[in-house]
Amino acid sequence: MTRRRSLYVLAVLVLCGACSPAGAPSDAPTVADEAGDVVAMSPQSPRSGPLVELMGLARDVSSPTYVEDLVVQFREREDRTSACMAEQGFEYEPVALEPEDITLVGADVPLPGTRAFVEQHGYGVADDTSPPGSYTWTLEPPGWESMSGAAREAYMIALDGMTADGTPVGDTLGPDGLPVPDGCQHRAMRGAVDDASAALTEEALDHLDAMPDDGSVDELDGSWSRCMADQGYAYASPTAARAALVDTWNELLGETGADMDDEESATAREHEMRVAAADLECQLETDYLARWTDLGRDYQQQFIDTHQGEIDAWLEARG
Repeated sequence: MTRRRSLYVLAVLVLCGACSPAGAPSDAPTVADEAGDVVAMSPQSPRSGPLVELMGLARDVSSPTYVEDLVVQFREREDRTSACMAEQGFEYEPVALEPEDITLVGADVPLPGTRAFVEQHGYGVADDTSPPGSYTWTLEPPGWESMSGAAREAYMIALDGMTADGTPVGDTLGPDGLPVPDGCQHRAMRGAVDDASAALTEEALDHLDAMPDDGSVDELDGSWSRCMADQGYAYASPTAARAALVDTWNELLGETGADMDDEESATAREHEMRVAAADLECQLETDYLARWTDLGRDYQQQFIDTHQGEIDAWLEARG
């Protein structure tokens, strides 16, 4: 089983500290002077802000030690996964992350939020882009081929906290009313040392994920949405626009990915490119990136102020 991890879109993974750089609000460009400048908020973009920085979630992909650091972090996470699986009676062989499997910054890999990315890939939905900081690895559980269906199911629930068909299994319900997966990989990715630390980590991530929907950016999204309406598109926010296109693409793909013909694929990609181009221009017109970043810093500071005692204890426990 080959797995891909994008450190832009999987919140649970950012606690490994393997994320792209976080830009300060004062540095956020509001005009597209260069094709490679990050000028727009992208759902695939790295997080930034005081809570992200405090918890060590920001990481510079362009750093000369980035690959080395990520390989070490991945190995530590795999060792924690293996120990957790052993406690539950399963054998798990830690996977080695190879440096060549890590996507790095390069001329042919524009960052999400840049004009170059939009012009080449739109939102990166049809093209299924791998942004800098993502990586792949192959999971080969010992004896997988000889396992019965029930044994495989039990193994994956212990590992991923999800059944073979993707149904989450866990004792805690999330905001959507579904169980929150609590497999060994989730615990290892959090890197939490105790239950209290794990709870704080989960609460912080929930807070970060809730920002687009909690009302903090409604006024900003309203300005952007009116601009998009002038161009013939009805979306509530940049995040909602990309999510809608992802849903459309998945519907076209079907369960096996073999249901979509070339004409449908081309039409869907062309539509995505047009929407993404309009999104970029409306973000520039509304100064979306700088305003989003400022609002995000205030939003994250609210969590820090509310949980200062817990955060102090968490930092002390981490040494």
